Amino acid sequence: MDELHQFSMAMLAVVFAAVMIVAGQLYIERASSRELKVKAFSTTAQPRSFAARFGELTADRSEMLQSPQFQN
Repeated sequence: MDELHQFSMAMLAVVFAAVMIVAGQLYIERASSRELKVKAFSTTAQPRSFAARFGELTADRSEMLQSPQFQN
């Protein structure tokens, strides 16, 4: 009877370890795919916003240079 108890506890530990490995693998896959989506979104959005801001700065500079105090 004692051997049966030990065997059932060992099988329970093996099943628990297998479930934890599968759950950990699924968690890691989901977290990495979510991280890739965030990186893809941020890399596509940054150049547009940077280009728009650069255009604004260039326009402001050209307006400033055309003002009477900067013209000789």
